[in-house]
Amino acid sequence: MGPDIKGRITSNVPQGNAREFLEWVSNRYGLVWYFDGSTLHISNETENRTEVLTLDDTTLDGLGQRLDNLGLVDPRFPVRVDREQKVASISGPPAYVDLVKKTIDTFRPAPIASDGPASVRVFRGRQTQAQSVDVGSPTVEKIN
Repeated sequence: MGPDIKGRITSNVPQGNAREFLEWVSNRYGLVWYFDGSTLHISNETENRTEVLTLDDTTLDGLGQRLDNLGLVDPRFPVRVDREQKVASISGPPAYVDLVKKTIDTFRPAPIASDGPASVRVFRGRQTQAQSVDVGSPTVEKIN
């Protein structure tokens, strides 16, 4: 629960299942809840936020379906995608927005590390010999 959520519910609690109770408490006290599959996150409605992410073609392709396959689509908290501008807008409580952002980041291809142009040396020949040469430091291989 968010740090600013305090108090007790002592009267007129409606009968029903856990979801109905959460909905009732949320509506009555201005709270929003999100269950990520293992943790129930409860925050104040004022903590809801919207973030916009820039997407690349790989991340954009099938984004909605991939989020749905992972169970991250919640009709209460929209994830909107603009394919032309290649951006996604995520709205909802902090725990939801953070989880969707992290998930989208995992869809991005890993950057290719480059310290500059690669250099390759090719030695042509049919036979070669190698021997160890002691130069007063770590052993160096000498190729003839």
